[in-house]
Amino acid sequence: EENGSGSICSLKQSITGSPFCFLVGLGGETEKGNERMITIKRVSLDIPRGRRILAVSDIHGHVHFLKKVLEKAGFCEDDELIIDGDIIEKGPYSLETLRYVMELDKKPNVHVISGNVDSWQLELIGSREPERTRALAEFIRTAKKRWGGSLFLDFCEEMGIGHPQTEAETAAAREKVIAHGQAELKFLSELPSIVEAGNFIFVHSGLPERWEEMDGQEATPVLKFDDFRNRGGSFDRCVVAGHWPVCLYRHEVAEFNPFFDRNKNIISIDGGCGLKRDGQLNCLIIPDAEGTMEEVSWTSYGGFPEMTAVDSQQERKARISVQYTDNRVELLPGQSPGAGLVRLRHLTTDTVLDVPEDYLYERDGTLRCDDFCDYHMEVKAGERVELVETGAMGSLIKKNGVSSWYHGRLE
Repeated sequence: EENGSGSICSLKQSITGSPFCFLVGLGGETEKGNERMITIKRVSLDIPRGRRILAVSDIHGHVHFLKKVLEKAGFCEDDELIIDGDIIEKGPYSLETLRYVMELDKKPNVHVISGNVDSWQLELIGSREPERTRALAEFIRTAKKRWGGSLFLDFCEEMGIGHPQTEAETAAAREKVIAHGQAELKFLSELPSIVEAGNFIFVHSGLPERWEEMDGQEATPVLKFDDFRNRGGSFDRCVVAGHWPVCLYRHEVAEFNPFFDRNKNIISIDGGCGLKRDGQLNCLIIPDAEGTMEEVSWTSYGGFPEMTAVDSQQERKARISVQYTDNRVELLPGQSPGAGLVRLRHLTTDTVLDVPEDYLYERDGTLRCDDFCDYHMEVKAGERVELVETGAMGSLIKKNGVSSWYHGRLE
């Protein structure tokens, strides 16, 4: 899955004969038969009044984005920083990002939480079970092409060994990776899954019912709670979660700014960094741990160049928003919408749409369309916008965290 990187399953590792077993312990361990199960651990912080809390999540191997957004937020030793999971994968610099976060974590004011992708990699790397070896081999075959690298491949490159091509080569390389990357893997294995600070609770994906009673239980429910805002409950304290890109909560426009659900007391902060072509890394700014959601602000970094719009454009509301949770399409033959474009039918809504041909891909034998929204925002001549890409549809731009197609000139 795009956001889940597959299932983290039960997050169990075999004790017998595994050099990795000492690493397993995502905030705690319990034994179940001959297996050791990764469990939930909560950490409570006592933060002085008036001390800022900065929160980022879903960095996904984009260490340069993390540095930039912390710079924009003015992060310093007088702040508390919470990194809310998914440090690695789906980006080009997983190992560099992980080591940078490990250095940050040496400071007493930095607190790192595990994410489902972090834990999933521990499972794939640490298990000798044949199905895990197959999954790891399949993953690394696509990771370099799709995201520019992976933690496992970064270790291989650092050790000077070639990228494994077969399951047997993957199994052999894994033994070397485990020995070489003990410090990094141990760091990931020991991360807590929930951090509480005053009126705020930080968790990677969400909190199920009766979560306060789940210490020591399997960690999956808080690491991979898909669509948390729509499926979860409401809370007395503000829950800050990542995991589910915020654009998936919005259907009228493609917006990547943090989503504030004041009815449920939830703030979702995953800006789609590394997952969405127009995503960004958000940094939540909480002025006081004893404060409220109303006092919270944010900044973000997307890495896109700023341009000036030469021509004005009137707003045109979206007719369709295709998201990866419902993106099955059918190619309509004999259609010629224009060079570089293809005409599709969205199977669920029966909507016919034209999209750039590079938005198409296959999964599970089904043709699918990358996230696509045909929204056209109002643009005034002379406005500054961010340029995501230019192609057959015109220019994909962003303004104030919202994506739009633009058909004017940029300079």
